[in-house]
Amino acid sequence: MNLLSKWKNHLQENSMTYIEHYIFALYYGLLCILAGCYLIFHAVFPCFFQTAGSDLVAKLNKTFKQTKPD
Repeated sequence: MNLLSKWKNHLQENSMTYIEHYIFALYYGLLCILAGCYLIFHAVFPCFFQTAGSDLVAKLNKTFKQTKPD
């Protein structure tokens, strides 16, 4: 299977257009980076962002379970 076929299949399997997929992946990719920043800051200063990292990870998990194709 060539790259273009994989690309199209992935979008079809997720019922998204390219733009929808782009926005979805970009948004959640940035959330992952934000969660990492919270966790790094929390590592240095344990009194801050005590649940922010785990809250974001839980949100990501819930979202990906909901959007998973059947």
